[in-house]
Amino acid sequence: MVYLKSAEFHALQNAIKAARVLDDASKKPLPESGGKYRRLFELSEDPMWLIFNNKFEICNDAAVNVLGYESQEELASTHPSALSPPIQPDGIDSFTKAEQMMAAALEKGYHRFEWEHRKKNGEDFPVEVTLTSIPHEDGVGIYCVWRDISARKQVEAELLEAKADADDANLAKSHFLALVGHELRSPLNAVIGFSDFLHSGALGPLNDKQQNSVNCILQGGKLLLNLVSDLLDYAKLESDVLDINLETLDPSETIDTAISFIQKDAEENGVSIHWENTSQKAEQPSLLYAKGDKLRLLQSILNLLSNAVKYNDAGGNIWISLQEAPATASERNKLTISIKDDGYGIKAKDFAEIFEPFNRGGQKGGNIEGTGLGLNVAKRLLKEMGGDITLESTWGKGTTFYLTLEKAS
Repeated sequence: MVYLKSAEFHALQNAIKAARVLDDASKKPLPESGGKYRRLFELSEDPMWLIFNNKFEICNDAAVNVLGYESQEELASTHPSALSPPIQPDGIDSFTKAEQMMAAALEKGYHRFEWEHRKKNGEDFPVEVTLTSIPHEDGVGIYCVWRDISARKQVEAELLEAKADADDANLAKSHFLALVGHELRSPLNAVIGFSDFLHSGALGPLNDKQQNSVNCILQGGKLLLNLVSDLLDYAKLESDVLDINLETLDPSETIDTAISFIQKDAEENGVSIHWENTSQKAEQPSLLYAKGDKLRLLQSILNLLSNAVKYNDAGGNIWISLQEAPATASERNKLTISIKDDGYGIKAKDFAEIFEPFNRGGQKGGNIEGTGLGLNVAKRLLKEMGGDITLESTWGKGTTFYLTLEKAS
């Protein structure tokens, strides 16, 4: 963009005017500075004009051509109101907005904005305008440069339309997943209920072969139900319809509940869980209260504990702790739940994508069941509660996940 001082304004103005009234017979050359500014103005591909006392003083050929006029004289003699539609796209009439834009340029010395121009044939089109005030002894002029942005606006409109189509498709997908999930849960609960009933021996004792078959049905049903639940939560999060009920809660109680749910699986896989709820032994209740949704926090902790069991070896360990986060600027007034295991670990190259949906931390194709949605859902649930989940891991030596929550005041 070009900025002109007062003396340069005179050089530009006088050079352009002088170029039009030169005596053809004398062919007197222009001063060097005047010729330079005349060429700059006349040969620019961007439309330009000078406004003085709220009227066009001079314009260049680019302005003439873009607006569809025959000559500079015709354009300069056209009333400014004919160069714009009566109302701009933001609903402000063109005269009022033009006054506002020029006033802003005069006040700040420079102003850029979008505008709707009208060609001689009546066609309206968007432009980006830059106004630069040029003070001199006779008053203040305004140097105006503008550029047709029709192509850019067309691309923006196409991008918005594509985004709207993608959002509609994503919403339809989420609704489909939710519908399928609900339709699957009822029969799955029935399968799990009846197989658990058989497993309990309520209908009579089962031989070893029958017991193994029932166990396979029961475990398969539970696995499918967990997968469906993950899909349902993912669909709800994608559709922004998942309810989060924030309240003051004691995270240690939620950890106790999660351990009670996962303990049997841990024992069956030979994994030991180490957690000491110090608040139960304290003379005063724990002061480590957090803001969160109790059910969603339980779901997130269970997900991480389940992974710590699945991605571990027999004889492995899981350590759980609850503490105040370090008093740094970013973590002040936060609580941290850490869940550490000495299992497989995660490769550094997989860190960036570990929380992406359907990512299984490099375990794709392995013999460990799962959709790869659990970590994504857990992290997004923590985000909805004002917290987050981060991790540290060494391949072959284990992983630590950190759940942060806002501390209750």
